[in-house]
Amino acid sequence: MMPDLLVYLLKVNGALLLFVAVYYALLRRLTFHTLNRWYLLGAILFSALYPLVDVAALWPRPVDLSSELIVWQSSWQSPAATAANSPDYYSWVLIVYWAGVVALGARLLVQGLSLGRLHRASTPTESLLFRQISEAVTPFSFWRTIYVNPQQHQAAELPAILQHEQVHVQQWHTIDVLLGQVQRVFCWFNPAAWLLLRAVQENLEFIADQAVLRAGQVDSKVYQYSLVRLSTLALGPALVTPFTFHTLKSRIKMMNSQKTSAVHMARYVLVAPLVAALLLGSCSKADQEDAVQPAAKTTQNTMQNALYFIDGEKSTREAMEQLEQDVKAIAAVSVIKDEQALKLFGEAAAAGAIVVTTKANANSPGVKAFNKLFNTSVRMSDHGPESPAEFFENSKKDAGTTMKLSEFLILINGKEATEAEFRQLSGSDVKSMSMMTGSGAIEKQYGIRGRNGVIEITTGAAGTGMLNQLYDHNGVMGITKKGC
Repeated sequence: MMPDLLVYLLKVNGALLLFVAVYYALLRRLTFHTLNRWYLLGAILFSALYPLVDVAALWPRPVDLSSELIVWQSSWQSPAATAANSPDYYSWVLIVYWAGVVALGARLLVQGLSLGRLHRASTPTESLLFRQISEAVTPFSFWRTIYVNPQQHQAAELPAILQHEQVHVQQWHTIDVLLGQVQRVFCWFNPAAWLLLRAVQENLEFIADQAVLRAGQVDSKVYQYSLVRLSTLALGPALVTPFTFHTLKSRIKMMNSQKTSAVHMARYVLVAPLVAALLLGSCSKADQEDAVQPAAKTTQNTMQNALYFIDGEKSTREAMEQLEQDVKAIAAVSVIKDEQALKLFGEAAAAGAIVVTTKANANSPGVKAFNKLFNTSVRMSDHGPESPAEFFENSKKDAGTTMKLSEFLILINGKEATEAEFRQLSGSDVKSMSMMTGSGAIEKQYGIRGRNGVIEITTGAAGTGMLNQLYDHNGVMGITKKGC
């Protein structure tokens, strides 16, 4: 099974690819630079956080299932069997991933140390507008500080340079760059992460250029010529926004482009269905089905080609659908899938099997013979240290019921036991455990004590015979709600 971290990374990087594609295809050429800034920031934060949001919990779920079946199916698999059947490729993938993260993280740390060295070598000016550096690099800003070598610039150029960098400082553009840098470290294998950082840096330059020209203190052509002269200088620290020929060309082109019509703001509306699709896609198929359908309907939809057995005899899907018209006639249903179905019924049950017992025939010889071979019990010893009490609580949660242990008749090796004795059992003590609620328990002739439900446990000392040979890996438990 794929580790949760890899599932998370697939979701994050898939979202980044979509957001970057939308930006470069629809938004990059627009002059709504501030809107683009929030779009890019939102893309970074949303991609990292949306896989952690449980949207399914917000959807309505069925509340009253008084006349329907609740089916619980175990999906456990022996850890030893899993290790033997599939090589652990995921571990190697994670090793490669973390090696890349460490390499990019170390690179980012070195860039930070280089910037710190340059800061220590700089000196504050009398005006305190910037810190003076001696190196021949392009002007830049980081956090709340501007770094300039005034000896490299004409006196007429400095006001526009300082005004440009002050926009970066006042609007906290360093936060955008650092978020993009961190995102690239953890998503280093995704080209979209690199393109998104470039887009963030480029758009911040568009914002600063636009602010300088709107102030009207410098002519547009004079400002553009000064940028061309700056391009001949050495680049500043790699951690800040780079001043490259590519970005210079894009900046001049953007400054000379016409203002985008407000009509084109409608393009941002397209982000809403993208976000909705990602949120819905982050839910598992089971979550989506459970949120909108009762369990019996879910079983019907997910086992189209299953084998059907009604009252101990092989039947058809049509007969099952006809029986569902009168749910109260059903005493119990068990759903058997995967390795368990193949083990019991052969290749014909590759899609699973559904075993139904009606109230009218629950005690018939045919049903008793069938149940003797294919009893819906669970081997506890194959599933680790989980105790019967923990198993019971987890079963309640999975089945979506509110059953209380005190309401059940508890039988251990055929003898009635107390709740305290039940809770003292460990997983290693138990060979098998089965559970039935409602009318099915009464029909099994447990009397009035079993009116709410019966739990049968066979411990290691008594758990022998055909039953224990049948369930080596996965187990299945059918639960019929009281009143069915």
